[in-house]
Amino acid sequence: MPEQFNLKLESREYIAKDTMEFKFRIIGNSLTFKPGQHIQLMIPEIYDRNKVEGTHFFSIISDMKDHESLSIATRISNSPFKRYLITADINRSFIAFGPLGSFAAPAGDRHLLLFALGIGITGVLPIIRNETEIGKRRISLFYLNNKLEEVAFASELLDLRRKHELFNFYPYLQAGSLGLETYRGGKPSDEAIREAVGPNIVDVDVMVCGPPRHVYDIRKQIQSIGFPQGNTKVEIFSGYP
Repeated sequence: MPEQFNLKLESREYIAKDTMEFKFRIIGNSLTFKPGQHIQLMIPEIYDRNKVEGTHFFSIISDMKDHESLSIATRISNSPFKRYLITADINRSFIAFGPLGSFAAPAGDRHLLLFALGIGITGVLPIIRNETEIGKRRISLFYLNNKLEEVAFASELLDLRRKHELFNFYPYLQAGSLGLETYRGGKPSDEAIREAVGPNIVDVDVMVCGPPRHVYDIRKQIQSIGFPQGNTKVEIFSGYP
């Protein structure tokens, strides 16, 4: 059963265009979670069960070894919840429930193929941090965004690629600042995905995280390539947009 946590907002900052990271201090209980899990954040002042307002789901991007603080990141929108979150006073109290979900890397050392679609990077980033620290399995990340200014955590991911030879990072831009050496244009082709993992695709664990429509497209593509459905996990929580 998920536990209830009381939080106090410590800080917030922009980490990409229309994207903010929020850091909270956990009051009372500590938090133990698996990389890839999420929380349900509630704002009591605007909660309305009938309208499904005042509550939202967010991936946990904190260090799993830090049991006293909690961090999330989200695209900014004009919803009442997001407006409240970006204007709330520092030290304002919130309620959270979690950890939730089973979007965690399968045990073992099989090649891990990750697809992060936009803000879906928040679901896979903690997994990448943890697995690169362990250093026992190959990881290939395909990270898709619309424009360069919308890419969150790019510098950290590029740094992880430089430091860990088992981690490969393939960033894609759908529009905007194309032609950059680091980024590829459009969407990953079947050939690019096959090249990243090699011929033995049945021995690969696949994880996909992002807005539902894009998750569906990627899932359809990897199934057409031949990745076993039983080796695939998708993040299906309603934390978007």
